[in-house]
Amino acid sequence: MNRHQTRRGLAVGIALAVAAGLGACSPITTKLQYAASDGVRVEVGDAVTVQNLMIVAAAQGEPGAVQGAVVNNGGEDATVTIGSLTVTAPAGETVLLGGAEGEELVVDSVPAAPGATAQLPVGLAGAEGETVYVPVLDGTLPEYADLVPADA
Repeated sequence: MNRHQTRRGLAVGIALAVAAGLGACSPITTKLQYAASDGVRVEVGDAVTVQNLMIVAAAQGEPGAVQGAVVNNGGEDATVTIGSLTVTAPAGETVLLGGAEGEELVVDSVPAAPGATAQLPVGLAGAEGETVYVPVLDGTLPEYADLVPADA
């Protein structure tokens, strides 16, 4: 074996070792929790999350339909407050909010215009929650057109 082949083999070995080392250090992004849609994700305790939380309304000051899901991965029922509204999620189940199949929750008056965010307290009933910024959308997009409250 000549020197040129030995150097090439050494360079390939080093490149493979560096690539393997860098690959082992990178995070697995598919395991990161994030809001995959237009709404926000809120952790409400150890086993409960509110996912894809948003409000759909015609305008500021009009009624707004709360959309999203309450996911209870715990072993006990959980009651979650979203603003002045309450949702009970049975143990191990998901409760849909709004839409064709979800529980209808409507706030009387949305404090922000569509395109902005509204502050909404979210937490377990009987415990201090956190105030989150929830997007306010209108019926401009076809997927939200049927979700605007009829009172608007």
